[in-house]
Amino acid sequence: MQMRPSRMIAEKFMAGIRLCLCTVLFLLLLSRGVLVARGADADRAQSEEKETVRVVLVDYADYGYVVTEGDSVSGYYMDYLEEIAKYTGWQYDIRVVSQDSELFRITAGKDFDLMVGIAYSRQNENRYFRYPCVAMGQKRMVLASAKTHAQLDMNDPSDYEGIKVGVVDTSYGRDMKEKFKSYCFTNGIICSEEEEEAAGGIRLVEVDSEERFKMLEDGTLDAVITTDSLALEHGLYVLKDFGNSFFYAVAPKGDDHLMEELEAAMSSIKGLDRTFEDRLYEKYFQDNYRQELAFSEEELAYMETPRRLKVAFWDYCAPYSYVNDKGEWSGIAVEVFRQITEDTEGGIQFEFVGCEDSFEANEALATGRVDILGQTFTSVKASSKRDRSNSFFTDYFSIYRNKTSNKSMEECRIVVRKDVTDSMLQSLGVTDSTKVIRVENVAEALRMVNSGKADMTFALQKVADYYINYYQMNNIKELELTNDVAFCCVYGEGMDPVLREICNKCITCIDTASLDRMTTRYILQDHRKPTLWEYFKENRTAVLTGIVILVSLLAGYLAVMLFLMLRKSNRIYEMLYRDEITGGSSYLKFQEDAKKLTAREDGEYDVIFCDISSFKYINDMFGYEVGNQVICLVNEMMTELAEGYPMARMYADHFVGIRPYSGRENLEALLKEKLQSFNEMASGAFPDFNIFLKFGIYTWDTRSGETEIRKIVNRANYAAGNITNLSKSEYRFYTRELHDKVLERQVIEKDMHRALEDGEFVAYFQPKYDAVKEEIIGAEALVRWKHKTKGLISPGAFVPIFEDNGFIIEVDFCILEQVCTLLKERKDRGEKLYPISCNFSRCHFKRPDFVERVTQTVEKYQVDPHYLELEITETVATSDFHVLIDTVHILKQKGFGISIDDFGSGYSCIQLLYKLPIDVLKIDRDFVEEQADDTPEADLNRSIVNICHAHNIRIICEGVETLQQKEYVLSYGCRYIQGFLYSRPLDKETFLKMLS
Repeated sequence: MQMRPSRMIAEKFMAGIRLCLCTVLFLLLLSRGVLVARGADADRAQSEEKETVRVVLVDYADYGYVVTEGDSVSGYYMDYLEEIAKYTGWQYDIRVVSQDSELFRITAGKDFDLMVGIAYSRQNENRYFRYPCVAMGQKRMVLASAKTHAQLDMNDPSDYEGIKVGVVDTSYGRDMKEKFKSYCFTNGIICSEEEEEAAGGIRLVEVDSEERFKMLEDGTLDAVITTDSLALEHGLYVLKDFGNSFFYAVAPKGDDHLMEELEAAMSSIKGLDRTFEDRLYEKYFQDNYRQELAFSEEELAYMETPRRLKVAFWDYCAPYSYVNDKGEWSGIAVEVFRQITEDTEGGIQFEFVGCEDSFEANEALATGRVDILGQTFTSVKASSKRDRSNSFFTDYFSIYRNKTSNKSMEECRIVVRKDVTDSMLQSLGVTDSTKVIRVENVAEALRMVNSGKADMTFALQKVADYYINYYQMNNIKELELTNDVAFCCVYGEGMDPVLREICNKCITCIDTASLDRMTTRYILQDHRKPTLWEYFKENRTAVLTGIVILVSLLAGYLAVMLFLMLRKSNRIYEMLYRDEITGGSSYLKFQEDAKKLTAREDGEYDVIFCDISSFKYINDMFGYEVGNQVICLVNEMMTELAEGYPMARMYADHFVGIRPYSGRENLEALLKEKLQSFNEMASGAFPDFNIFLKFGIYTWDTRSGETEIRKIVNRANYAAGNITNLSKSEYRFYTRELHDKVLERQVIEKDMHRALEDGEFVAYFQPKYDAVKEEIIGAEALVRWKHKTKGLISPGAFVPIFEDNGFIIEVDFCILEQVCTLLKERKDRGEKLYPISCNFSRCHFKRPDFVERVTQTVEKYQVDPHYLELEITETVATSDFHVLIDTVHILKQKGFGISIDDFGSGYSCIQLLYKLPIDVLKIDRDFVEEQADDTPEADLNRSIVNICHAHNIRIICEGVETLQQKEYVLSYGCRYIQGFLYSRPLDKETFLKMLS
């Protein structure tokens, strides 16, 4: 049967379609194979091109962020680095370091590309590291124990009596110890490191890292200072947490390319995966500690009857307290009270009352309208310590700067919230408050910095993070933490003590680590509030009803507001113009009164600045109440000195007053009279300690045109600051020479780090001669500063300043490096080597790494220590003898020569000659000046020379400038000489020519 044409056409059509589909499928498979092959080649090429980054992981025992099993390394740091590698394509060469000495060697030699786990330090940033804009994580520092809260109640400072706390003697341990001591100081807790137990307080004990947890178990220690992760690992109870320590991944200073890639990767991680760090933390560290609530039978019975308390908050302090888009109270402080309700199983409930600001909230508490002030700083004064709760959260004031601004602090346009006082600005480092821009709130201040209308602002870190995220401010960077503040709540005076104790126990056991992560979630969430039109549409009836009520009550409302504003203005006046401790004028009131005085009366005035010596010791040892009594006593004396003219307590223990000028002699007589009277009163009131005062006096002629009160007070402050004798009350007048000296020191300290980096500190060499053979036997290396604009600066102008601020340590090692370089060059050329002596300050011998650093420097240049003499001045040897002797013996064993310099310039101690392994004794020029041979001094000189010769100690006489002095020295049997008679100190090139 023949097929119909239509069917044949249809079958041919379908066959053609099948052929086309098969062809397309074949081409797709072929192209996919080509793409896969190309992709594999590209992956191989990319793998071959990946940058290898040398990474150092800092693995201190208390951190717990590194896990090592054999050659395998994992943990928080590694997971974070692997996430970063997804954005950078890096491969890692990992080293784990746990020793301070090894870490210092790697840092100094820049033997790394990234170092993970480094806390922020301005000194480290200036000298060693480039920090990213954001941290990699944080460690919470805690006081932990094997005892429960019921066994060891930490709610009241009186419960700390006799507690022995262990702390590790390492760099991270010392850092945690200082933060803990700062916490104790802020909370009025006595903390001591003395051998005897601190009366009524904590005794800190240095312990071994591995032994401290065994000491907790056997009762040798009551608690240890550690981190939250390690406390959890050992099953400890957290008694107190005292702040965060942020850690970073840093690059060597100057490695901008690597840091730019790191910052870009971390910004991507935090922007695209906001919960990454939370998940990572929860992976390695659990959310809870073993903190147990232990209520007494009385407290349990008390909670059987539910109670409802009113808590005051104000809606502008996100993420701590604010009204969310649902009209509900939210934030960290709010969560604290909800946690109390949960812990008491509903026995204590809370109603949140909104206030306009902190002033209204404080008033509501004072008048009894609310029972609790929901949040304030622990530093805010309360009527008694028990009115404040335990702290439940810690935040930090930080500096925020526009990324494009490179201005110094003095040049910056600084913007702050309008209620920030001048004293707060001074504590944050701002000295000229007249240049500060004041705005309504933190958000507005940050917006000005972000837009470039201002350069810098100060803000609480969490509050700033909230608004930076909310408004997407991308032109702001966080520079550094300045100081920390702890949040607490304040109870009303009439609150039942049992109820207050229950709340305190609940607050103590709140998991602060969970609060940290909750804060991050609050910051990263979008709390968008509805627009006015959206709110009107959704609540039309309520809004119209409210408008009608508002209009009908407008007259009464205005009257009430006027009354409240008057009361509020009176409170503000008291806060601004009255000192809370003395009851006298505040520094702001003093400034205004001084300006009015100069506008009203021209003439000369004595501006008197007063500072209490060792006031911190009084506060630490005897408490704030005694400290306040001392402040009031000094305030009375300063009021008498001012004789009715402006006088105020500036801040802390600093006072300033003005009195008419009556001549220097009359003022000195008056000061002596007042001091005598003051000392009699102080000895009667405070028999357990002495009170010494420092006075600085500046004579101010108002006709000279000087009107800036801050500068005038600073000059009196300069004068007081230059008093060094703290064993009695002293006074000093401001002079132009004193001012020039202060300015000169500031200029030197400003230039010193740059000069070190630019190689401006150079070694000069003064030869030492054998006066018999008339040949060189060695040299002394002396530091000179070749300033790029000022030329050669005398050591007398900068060495005392460096001795005072500790910078001399870096300068001494800079000279040592140059000496080692010279010796190595001559050694490599096969030339004769001469011993060269290097001076070392007393600062070195208080550092545990001194011997190691000297040895590493010499080994670096492969120099025989035999050719290096370490010079120690007689003053250092006699004053720090017991500290010095062990160090000197170790250096001697390593082959270094030991020289005592300037012998005879101070209180020469003969025991130096036989107790220290001395090679060279350098006699001071004053000791060898020409004198008669029959004097007692001449006999003493001969005796010292004979003793040195008997003990094989070489004597070098310094300062020999004339032939007569040379002959005199030789007559004593001293043949080795150093002085201008033979040569002045020479630069390296001239010295080498002399040797050749």
